[in-house]
Amino acid sequence: MNDGRGGLWPDVYPAGQPEDLVDMVRRFTEIIAEANVVLSGPQSDLVGGYLRWVATTRASLRAWWRPADVDRVLLTDTYWRLARDPFGPNFAHMRTELEDASGRVAEMEVDFVTFWNAWRDVRVVIPDTNVLMSDAPFDTLDWHQLAQVDPAQPITLLIVQIVIDELDRQKDRGEQKPRVRARTALQRIEALLLGDPEIPVMVGSQTRVRMIGEDPKRSTWPRDDDELVDCAERFRFITASPATIVSNDTGMITRCYHRGVRAVRASPLTR
Repeated sequence: MNDGRGGLWPDVYPAGQPEDLVDMVRRFTEIIAEANVVLSGPQSDLVGGYLRWVATTRASLRAWWRPADVDRVLLTDTYWRLARDPFGPNFAHMRTELEDASGRVAEMEVDFVTFWNAWRDVRVVIPDTNVLMSDAPFDTLDWHQLAQVDPAQPITLLIVQIVIDELDRQKDRGEQKPRVRARTALQRIEALLLGDPEIPVMVGSQTRVRMIGEDPKRSTWPRDDDELVDCAERFRFITASPATIVSNDTGMITRCYHRGVRAVRASPLTR
């Protein structure tokens, strides 16, 4: 899922940061154990046990996780067929469906905990497209100063896929100066991040550069700005410090303000 230079979003994502990750993991363990109790019980209780397990698991997980993600894991087509006619022709598939659902919940836990462990201690700084298109190459800028972060605190400069897509569009349209800047930024991204994935990329002693791909399961926002703000919001749920968007765009700054995301205006030197 994650390597030294980039990563992908987990398949499921929490609706908010759990107050105590240990409690969340403990609840996952209990859910798996409850499924095993039903599976090891009498055949006569399989129908009721399965339907009760789905209901209680769904209610429990929706307290922490995005409801749509929880429903995608639990409310499969097989579940709906069994719920409509539990003693019909689909009864033979009930045990298999419970085993599969329990396995999906276990994968859900491992997937997110792996992602959380990789990012929880990171101070994320997300550059807007217009900042990457500055006169100076972005990997020569002082990102601690731009993001107004303590110079002694390590940060991760996160290049989001939507920004790379915007640079690709900018490099072939408009006036020559923006086109050149966009091409230069893309060349620097390729040079820095498309090499050996096991080697972390540092620009300065306290700034690491990483990418993160787009999430095909997420809704498409009407504006690229909204998608970037959404990315910062999602990191707010798992990192000890809030993610920061650095931008020269008033529209981006105001969107962050309305959605409670930390944003700072870049220095005029980056224009």
